[in-house]
Amino acid sequence: MKSTLIEQNGPIATITMNRPEKHNAFGLETMSDLVDMFHGVEKDSSVRLVVLTGAGAKSFCTGADLVDLLRFDTAEKARRFALKVDEMMDTVMSCPKPTIAAINGFALGGGFGLAAACDLRVMSRQAKIGFPAVRIGAVLPVGCSFRVMALMGLPKSKELMLTARMVGAEEALQLGLVNAVASPEKLMEKVRVYTEEILQGGDQALTMTKLILNQKLRSEIQQYAALSPDSFAYLSTTGDWKQRIEAFVNRKK
Repeated sequence: MKSTLIEQNGPIATITMNRPEKHNAFGLETMSDLVDMFHGVEKDSSVRLVVLTGAGAKSFCTGADLVDLLRFDTAEKARRFALKVDEMMDTVMSCPKPTIAAINGFALGGGFGLAAACDLRVMSRQAKIGFPAVRIGAVLPVGCSFRVMALMGLPKSKELMLTARMVGAEEALQLGLVNAVASPEKLMEKVRVYTEEILQGGDQALTMTKLILNQKLRSEIQQYAALSPDSFAYLSTTGDWKQRIEAFVNRKK
């Protein structure tokens, strides 16, 4: 089974993270597939807009696959993994075509980081957002952290990242994490409302508008890009890392 799927309906390409049994958590294969697919739609002139979602009814994406994190036997492997996460999120953000995240379930840590890299976010009323990295002794990528801060500001970002508290759809809307909320059965209908409005714009104008709006944030992320891979690599060498991740994995079984 492919870890990521793509389907095109007219000018709209829908990319689906396809690991429902793993809550669509990403490993190296999924990240490489996502990067390749976004590069592919960038080059495909028949695609004008991209929707990103997760397979199944439970999760959009729960971030990095924790089992993969337990396999790191050197700090360099952990660092390369973190760099790949950054590459994936930057690829989504730098896509020249408008992007919409359809958050159909749990969006945790780097999973919400993928949604934050999209231009718009529509969230199911049954979905939840959270940042549990500190609970497993890890850190979020700088790009993910900065994108979240751009959405809801520093004070609330600190609150949610330091406490790892989960938020539901209505609170996420109030915080500015998402643009709209819909019932699960009407999630894609709400996404279609946005797609129809966006596609009335000219392709070059949409691309240039995205470039202008994203430029300052992308520059800030690139300036501090080394912070999280280095921190992630260091934390992977600590005993606390393995104990916390193993406890978290066992709790989910």
